[in-house]
Amino acid sequence: MSTEDYFTIESMTLTCIHSFKNVGPAKIIEGPSNVKVVAGETALFFCRATGNPTPTVNFLLDQTISHPRFRASVTIPDGSLLRLTKTHRDQNGLQVQCVARNHVGGDSATAHLTVYDVNADLPEGYPVIHSAPKSASAAVGDVSQLDCEVSGYPQPTVIWIKNEVPIPTNGQRITVVGTGSIRFEHLLLSDEGHYECLVTNNVGSVLSSKAYLRVKNTHSAPNIIDKATQIHVRPGHGANLTCRATGNPIPVTRWLTDRESPITESNEGVATLFVADITEPTRYICEANNSLGTVQHPVRVFVIDIPPPPVNLTCLEEGAYHAFLRWFPPEIPQKFQHKTPSETTIDSYTLFLTESNKSDTGSNRRQITGISAKQIHPDGALQYKIVDLKPYTTYAAEVTAINNLLGMSDPSNKVMFTTAEIGEFRHIFSKHSHIKLCSGYCQPNVFQNRFQFHLIHFRC
Repeated sequence: MSTEDYFTIESMTLTCIHSFKNVGPAKIIEGPSNVKVVAGETALFFCRATGNPTPTVNFLLDQTISHPRFRASVTIPDGSLLRLTKTHRDQNGLQVQCVARNHVGGDSATAHLTVYDVNADLPEGYPVIHSAPKSASAAVGDVSQLDCEVSGYPQPTVIWIKNEVPIPTNGQRITVVGTGSIRFEHLLLSDEGHYECLVTNNVGSVLSSKAYLRVKNTHSAPNIIDKATQIHVRPGHGANLTCRATGNPIPVTRWLTDRESPITESNEGVATLFVADITEPTRYICEANNSLGTVQHPVRVFVIDIPPPPVNLTCLEEGAYHAFLRWFPPEIPQKFQHKTPSETTIDSYTLFLTESNKSDTGSNRRQITGISAKQIHPDGALQYKIVDLKPYTTYAAEVTAINNLLGMSDPSNKVMFTTAEIGEFRHIFSKHSHIKLCSGYCQPNVFQNRFQFHLIHFRC
């Protein structure tokens, strides 16, 4: 036996051993879910499994194989899809079982079908397709969209199915927009096919009609589709600029400076530029090119003039249910001196109050608007009493200045304060002696917003 033959046999042996070590029984990783449909509609069940060797995945209906006229199974990545067409009330409660097997072992999972009477009122929140997909035609490299705008409660999930197989819609090129529509950033020839959207929540399921997307293989020069010419940002803030173009071949896009120097890498179809800490107007150029030509589109970034924020926000007093805040009007910088009085006047203030131990959500964040800007104290400060607070609770407060022409300023410094504790008189005992009837009351004593001790009062 030659050395070459020896190494060949050894390699085959190692491969077999490696394959043997990785064998495993079939295991269902996504079992079928319960499906609820209206009689006459189509019901879909998904089942995915893993294992080595790759398992076979089949469906049983009430533990038997039904007539193929009423069902169709389609192989999908890692599993199978069962399509029950023209469902009827007799199938209400039908058991759908997914069975996965290989020669090492098997696994199964079960779901059930609910079929609503077509003449009965549907449960509240049942999914509705308001705008179903329609057949469309577009060229390679174009942006295209198939509608599937839906509603329901809870908000339904939308799965897109192409040529009977579910497709991913969470990539950069293919995404779901709106409440369920599918968007193709750059069409490929492989995108052509029949599409339908499956809309599901825990109340029911609706499958749209099929729509055919035709993709034409025609060559075209680049076309920039983001046509914004101006973007306005607040001072010191940032902006995301997107350069998106269509064409066939797919164009290469990038961002250039005002002097046409590249500031981003070239990308197929879309280039994104994030500009941080903008303090002055700037011009950028979106460029796209393919073998048929080059196009450019300028975008100007402007800085919005906004009022400066109030200063030195402090808390003067904390009660159990109220607090007094004080702040000073904003200082008008030199760049505002040339503006008219209507552009430099502070018309009102808005106060934002949040419980510090709660998340910053709408239900825990109070917004007090229309605070007068004219009630200025002799020291030049403004004061405001906040009411309806909770006892012994920590709050965070910020205030903004409002100019009716320029809008809202950035927030002032943040101030934290804690409201005072509050105690109620409680009757703790009464004792009848042979001399007098005595009653005892417990009164908490509060010092510097903290509970210190109780005072007990007797009355006989």
